[in-house]
Amino acid sequence: MYVTSYSHHKLLTLSMDGTVLSSLKDPALRFPRCLNVLETGQLLVCVHGSHTVVQVAREGVVVTLASK
Repeated sequence: MYVTSYSHHKLLTLSMDGTVLSSLKDPALRFPRCLNVLETGQLLVCVHGSHTVVQVAREGVVVTLASK
């Protein structure tokens, strides 16, 4: 399960019992707000601070897909 931490500028991966499995902090994740996992497994995050949509790879690589 993925959760954004808006005020801490992080993306968290949680187990079903709520245990934090991983935490990603990247300059591109300034105020992450919404996220979506596509059927292909790609993770997209809407970032409020930069008005962008980024893709986060499983390895933690963040790529900007769209910006205002």
